[in-house]
Amino acid sequence: PENTAAAIERQSLEIGKWGNLVMAVAGVGAAYLSHSDALLVDGLYSGVNFCSAMVAARVSVAVLQRPDRRYPFGYAAYEALYVNFRAMVLLGIMIFAVFGALQKITTYAAGGEVPKLVFGPIMIYAVIMVLICAALAFWHQYNWRRSGKRSELLITESRAAVVDGVISGGAGGG
Repeated sequence: PENTAAAIERQSLEIGKWGNLVMAVAGVGAAYLSHSDALLVDGLYSGVNFCSAMVAARVSVAVLQRPDRRYPFGYAAYEALYVNFRAMVLLGIMIFAVFGALQKITTYAAGGEVPKLVFGPIMIYAVIMVLICAALAFWHQYNWRRSGKRSELLITESRAAVVDGVISGGAGGG
């Protein structure tokens, strides 16, 4: 049963990783076409999720190791560290977005020129990204249940996909 749960977790994380790479490329491309910093931030968030998924895959393997002299209580603490890492990355991206927005507001208020948005790519991007994020959230949640509801990695990835979908929808709606 443990190997089955581990295999389910790895498969779920692998699909999530590639989904995030697609979203990252789409976000940067849509930001370029639309002149939207919000889409750039969303694409960067997906890029960070791609990198995090690679870390999660390693954590998934590490937590299966038996306790040893270095970790007498096992490697499960890696999951908690990973969850905290994800939260800190999200906070960093939000801070980056706030400072970027403040810079544009200041430029505009001072009479500077801010590029006009092109709305077509924004709406297409937002709809597609929300659908991808919803599918990933469902996928990770489904696999979390299938694997016995023990994987902190899968539930974190499911929640991250929901957050990414909200951010994508907000970026498109904003």
